[in-house]
Amino acid sequence: MIAGFLLLALTLQVRGILDGEYLFCRTERGYHLSLEEYRQDTCARCYHYLPPFAFHDPESRLKYDESTGLLVEPLSNTSFEADPENATHPAYGTFQSDLFARKWIACCRAALDCCKDMLTHHYDDFRGNNGSALQCPRTWDGWQCWPDTPAGETAEGLCREHVYFMSDPPPCPKYASKQCLENGTWYVNEWNSEWTNYSSCSRIQGMRRLQYFHIITYAVSMLFLIPSLFIFVVYKQLQVYRITMHKNLFTALLLNALMSILFKCFVILEQLDSSEHDTVLEENGIGCKVLCVITKYTRMTTYMWMFCEGFYLHKLIAASFAEQKSLRMFYIIGWVFPVFPVATFALLRWYFADEE
Repeated sequence: MIAGFLLLALTLQVRGILDGEYLFCRTERGYHLSLEEYRQDTCARCYHYLPPFAFHDPESRLKYDESTGLLVEPLSNTSFEADPENATHPAYGTFQSDLFARKWIACCRAALDCCKDMLTHHYDDFRGNNGSALQCPRTWDGWQCWPDTPAGETAEGLCREHVYFMSDPPPCPKYASKQCLENGTWYVNEWNSEWTNYSSCSRIQGMRRLQYFHIITYAVSMLFLIPSLFIFVVYKQLQVYRITMHKNLFTALLLNALMSILFKCFVILEQLDSSEHDTVLEENGIGCKVLCVITKYTRMTTYMWMFCEGFYLHKLIAASFAEQKSLRMFYIIGWVFPVFPVATFALLRWYFADEE
C-alpha cells in the first residue's frame, strides 16, 4: 500500500516541480511538510497521542521528539522512525494488547490517505480548479483529515474507528467538528493550538444514561421485592415449602439489585464521570475486586434459585403425592453451588489478569 502511495506522491511531486511549485502536506501545527517528513511526523504523533492505558508501562513507552519527528527509546536514548509496517518495530513491544497496535496502524494509514488527498487537491488547485473564496486549508489534525472549509463555517467529519480506545465504535455514526473562523484560519484553543471538537464522538454520555437506567430499574425492583418479602415472612399461613422457595428467590434478586447498584455507583459511574486516573477502577484495589466478586456471586444465585423453583415445580408434578421432607438440597444449589464457579473466576482472574 505504501509503495503505491509513494509512487503516486512522487508523480504528483514531479508535476508540482514542473509547474514551478513543490507540494507539501499540512498538519494541525501549521507545518507544511514534505511527504517523508509528514509520514514520519504524523505516524510518530499517532503513537504519542495514544492514552497511557494503551501501554504496559506508560513511563517506558517511546517518546516523541518534536524537533526530529522521531520516536525515542527513553532508556537507551535511541531514535526510531515511526514505521508501523515493520513488524519488528520496538513500538509493538510497548502496547498493552494488539488492539492498541491496530489503532496506531489505522491512524498512520489515515494520515497517509490524508496526505494523498492533500497532494491530489493541491495539484488540482494549482491548475486553476480552486475558487477564490476565503477558506481554511485542508489539514491533518493528529487523528483525522479535514477538507478545505469556507470561512465562518464548521466542518463535520465522521468519527474514525481508531479514536475509540476503550470500546467499539457506536452503532450509530457520530461526528467530530472543526471550526473555520471568519478570517480563514482554524480555531485555536487557549494553548494556541488548532483544536478539533471530538467530544461528540464520545460514548460516555450514552453509557452514563444506560447505567442510570440500570440503577433506576434495580431500585424499582427493590421497592417491590421488600414488601413482598415482608408479606412472606409476617403471615404464618405462608410458611410452606413453596413460599420458602419464593422467599429465597426474592432474597437473591434483592441482594443482586443492591450489589449491582453499589458497583455501578461507586465503580462504573465514578470512572465515567472522572477525567483523572485515581478512580476506584484505575487503582484496582482489593475493595473493588471484592465488590466485583460479590456482585457476580449474587447475580449467579438468582439464576440458581430460578433453577430451584423450576426443579421443585417439576418434582410436584412428577410425584404429586410424594412429600418434600427437606429443602437442604435446594439451599445447597441456590446458595452454596454459586461459590465454586465464582471462586474459580476470581482465582483465574487473580492469576492471569490481577493488574487489569
